[in-house]
Amino acid sequence: MLAGLCYNSTMSAKYYKKILIAVIVVVIITIPLVWFFYSSNNNLKINYLDVGQGDAVLIQTPYDQNILIDGGDTNAQILQQLPKFMPFWDREIDMIMISHPHDDQTS
Repeated sequence: MLAGLCYNSTMSAKYYKKILIAVIVVVIITIPLVWFFYSSNNNLKINYLDVGQGDAVLIQTPYDQNILIDGGDTNAQILQQLPKFMPFWDREIDMIMISHPHDDQTS
């Protein structure tokens, strides 16, 4: 009975096979992409960045928060270093901390 509801006599079986194959291909492609982009990393990552005279620290938490401690002495150097450690889909700094108010820490 269910097959009778899904199958229309005006459409051929080849058409349904093509649709079924297309749906399977979409699912097979979608599952790994979703897993890759949304899999959470349960590790705390701490990266030390060489940004000239001062140093910067990028902390990435298991909850996908990015914390930057000190930024170095110029914006250009920190902006060159950050993309090396941050994924392209998450280029947002959630918190910025400055250890002390000197020019080599506050880019």
